[in-house]
Amino acid sequence: MFFCGIDVAKHTHAVLVLDGAGRVVQPAFSVDNRREAFERLATILAALLEPVVIGMEATGHYWLALYDDLTQRGYAVTVINPLQVAAYRRSGIRKVKTDSSDAFWVADFLRIAAPPPTSRDMPILLQMRELTRFRFWLTDQIGDCKRKILSILDRVFPEYETLFSSVFLTSSRALLKEAATAQEIAAFDLAELTQLLQQSSRGQFGQSKAQAIYNAAQQSVGVGFLVEAVRVEMRCLLQQVDLLQEQITQLDEASAQESLRLFEEMGVLEEEVRLAEALYKERHGDYSAVTLENVALFERQARDIHRTREALGAMDLEQFETVEQFKEAVLASLQKLYDSRAVLRSGVRMLMECVRDMHC
Repeated sequence: MFFCGIDVAKHTHAVLVLDGAGRVVQPAFSVDNRREAFERLATILAALLEPVVIGMEATGHYWLALYDDLTQRGYAVTVINPLQVAAYRRSGIRKVKTDSSDAFWVADFLRIAAPPPTSRDMPILLQMRELTRFRFWLTDQIGDCKRKILSILDRVFPEYETLFSSVFLTSSRALLKEAATAQEIAAFDLAELTQLLQQSSRGQFGQSKAQAIYNAAQQSVGVGFLVEAVRVEMRCLLQQVDLLQEQITQLDEASAQESLRLFEEMGVLEEEVRLAEALYKERHGDYSAVTLENVALFERQARDIHRTREALGAMDLEQFETVEQFKEAVLASLQKLYDSRAVLRSGVRMLMECVRDMHC
C-alpha cells in the first residue's frame, strides 16, 4: 500500500508518496491548480505498483477542486485537519532531519494514523454548508439594514419605536415606505393613514392606532431638515430588506432540496423525513404539520421502542457464550425494529453500526 500526501495551497500543491515502511517512493513534486496538472498527477498515481490512498490538508477552500477531481477518478481521499498534521509533526514520532515538506508529513500521518476516507456524502454536505453560511451572511445584511433604519428614526422620529411592538412589522414598514419622518407623517391625512394601517395589518390596526401615530408625529422632536435625504435612504433600505428576505426564502427552499438529497443518500425515506419534520415542529410549538396520522405514528413509534428496550433489558446474559453472540442478539432486535419502519430508520441504523463497532 502506498500513501500519497498532498500539501494544499492556493496556486500550487505539493505531492509526495510513501510506501508502507515510510520510505519515499515518489519525491515531492508540484501540481498546479490546473486541469493539465491534475491529469499529470493522475498519470503518476496510476503508474504506481501498489494501491494508493490519498490524504490532503483542508486548507481553506483550495482543496476542493483537487478533491473533486480525485474522487471522480475513483480514489479514496481523506481530508485532514492541518492542526492534526502539525501536532503529529511536533510529536517527534518520526525523526526526520532533512525532509521539511508538509506533503511528507501528510503522507506519514496517513500511514501511521490510518484515518478513514472522507465520506462520499461530502459534496452534498459542503453544498449545505455553503448555503447555510450564505444564509447567515444574508441575515447579517438584514441586521445591518435594520440597524441603519433605527439610527435614522432616532434622528427624525425618535418616538416612533414606541408606537409598534416592532418597527419592522409589515404595517410599520408599509408606513415608512410612504412617510419616513415625523413631519411627513404629521402631514398625512388621518383617513388615508387609517386606511393604510388597516390594509397593511389586515384589520389589526385602525383609527385609534392611526390617531396615536398622528399625535406622536405632531409632537415629535425629530430633526426636520433631513427630510429629503432620509426619504431616499429609508426607501432604499426597506427595499433592500425586502429583497434580502425574499432571497432567504429562495435559499431555504434550495436548502430543503439539498437536505432531501442527503437524506436519500443516507437511505432515509421521504415519509420519515416528513414525520421527523412534524415532530420537530411539534416540539417547538408549531402544530401546523401535526396530523392525526402523525400522532398515531408517534405513539406506535414510542410503543415499539419501549418493547425493544424491554426485550433487550430482559436478556439473560448467561445464555451467551461470547460477546459476539450477545451482539448478534442485540442486532437481531434492532433489525426487527428497523424492518418495522415504525421509527426513523436512519437513527436505528446508526445504533446498529455502533453495536457492530463495539469492542468489549
